[in-house]
Amino acid sequence: MVASPIQKPKKCPDVRSCCGEGSKDRLVPVHTTTQAALRSYVHERDAAFPMPKDQAFFLSSRGNRLSATGLQNGFAEARKLAGLDGGKPLRPHDLRHRFAVTRLGLWHQ
Repeated sequence: MVASPIQKPKKCPDVRSCCGEGSKDRLVPVHTTTQAALRSYVHERDAAFPMPKDQAFFLSSRGNRLSATGLQNGFAEARKLAGLDGGKPLRPHDLRHRFAVTRLGLWHQ
């Protein structure tokens, strides 16, 4: 999903469609605060790279499609800044599972 474009389905303003593992389309709920952060990122990205080398949503510092390694390195830096470097290493994939488990728990309350 790192290299995939992100699209907004017409009838669901808080859900985004993106192509995931195995080229499967995924519908992903996106909180309004996350949407605001993504809009801010797009503004800064487009100012830095008016003619990007790739058409991906997330770009590297060179204007190329963000690689999996680039994501892992950026996540490791963010994890360290947030003080989450102790204990078992946290991966982006862990956040996906935590979200799913929490959402299911809330649905069943």
